[in-house]
Formats: sequence, structure tokens, C-alpha cells
Amino acid sequence: MTGRLALLGIVLAAMPLAVDLPAGRDSATGRTQVEVAGGHGQFALVSRGCNGQVLNVTHSQLSSGALVVEHRFPEDVVIGVRAGSVHTTRNEASIGFLGLDTLPAGSYANPYVNPWLGYEGHEAGFGVGWIAADRPFVFGRNTIRETHTSWHARVGEERHRLTLKWMEDVPLESEGHLSADFAVHENPRFETGIFVGLLGPYDGTMLGLRGRVWFTPDAALQIKGSLAGHGEYGVYGSLTTGFRTPY
Repeated sequence: MTGRLALLGIVLAAMPLAVDLPAGRDSATGRTQVEVAGGHGQFALVSRGCNGQVLNVTHSQLSSGALVVEHRFPEDVVIGVRAGSVHTTRNEASIGFLGLDTLPAGSYANPYVNPWLGYEGHEAGFGVGWIAADRPFVFGRNTIRETHTSWHARVGEERHRLTLKWMEDVPLESEGHLSADFAVHENPRFETGIFVGLLGPYDGTMLGLRGRVWFTPDAALQIKGSLAGHGEYGVYGSLTTGFRTPY
């Protein structure tokens, strides 16, 4: 499975595969953008009693990285691929009702690839994609299951926008499987954002801040950090570059 995912990622990345633009958009040209992201986080597996009281908390470590390649055509149609891996180190944990089930300790990598297609207009945008991963994902309340769908919906233009995402955080599992991001981009060289992450792998609601700085109109650095209850956190960064194309 890992070999097939790597091969698919290479094939998709080789396609003329752009996303947020710091400058005004030119409808007569396309744009290709590449982003490299990585970082570290910690989530909690929490065992609870009949009344919701916490019986046991076990922390797991996350280290993840991703490569994103996207292309926006002049008509605002966008195709792209996200690919990466999430490495989890977990202690033995009590899960389920009253902590009667045991999740064994382990350390494993979960490589994934996520091609997608969308439309990014001036005032709104959306996209849907398909996820192939080696392993199922941890969702809220210690539920473990597979998912093969990603999507996002955006309202607002470049300066102020709200984006709702499902399985599209970069790198994956850095915010929450379902996240809402509100971005403010008043300064052409700096963007700030506030995001909320839900539904795993973190037990509670993740609250985060991010900032992106453009060194040139085509090169940017982003840093984001988030916190939740039970000692959960995430710290991630990314580098982005892009260039215009005639199509």
C-alpha cells in the first residue's frame, strides 16, 4: 500500500497541478503553487465514566509532514494533490465505555495521498477530494475508523474569508479532522488566522492561531499553533512558493 501511495503521489505531483494569492488575481493566467509543511503535536486518549468523568488520560505523539501541489486555471477551476505521512507514537491506553477496552502501545506511520478538484471564485469556493491512507484515523471519543472523502467550502474574498474543511488540514491531523478557519489579510505581506478543530484526533476542541508572511509575492512562510484540554497541542510550519502560467 505504501508503495502504491508513493507512486500515485509522484504521478499526480508531476501533473501541471494554487491556492491563496497574496496579490490581485489575474483572470487571464493560471498559477501553480507548491507548499511543504511539517511539525509536531500531541493528542489524548481519554477514558470516561458513566457521568462523563475522566478516568484515565493517555497521550500520543504526532509528527507529520506534507507536500501540496495545486494549479488554478484562468477560469478559477483548481486541481491539486496533498500527500504526506503522520507518524504516531502511542502508549497503552484504556478506551471505550468505562475504559474496559485496551488499545496497545505502538509506533506507526500513516502515509496518505489526497487528490482533489475545486472551484475558487472571488467571493466563494469549494472543493472535494479522495483520501487513500494505510490506516484508519482516530476520531473524537477514541473512535477509530476509515474515511475516504475530503472537502472544503469558503465564503468571503481574499481580505476576509471563512473556510470550513473536512480532512484538509496541512499537514493532516495538525488542526482537527473538521476545522473552521477565519482569515484576515489586510496587509499584502501578512495574513492572520484563527481556527477551531473538531472530531479528532484530539479529544476536545482545538483552538489555534496562525500567521503567514510573504517574503516576495510568490514565497511565504506560515507558522500555526493550537491548544486543547488534557495537554493536547500542535505546532506546525510551512513554506510556499508559486509561479504564473499561461493556462
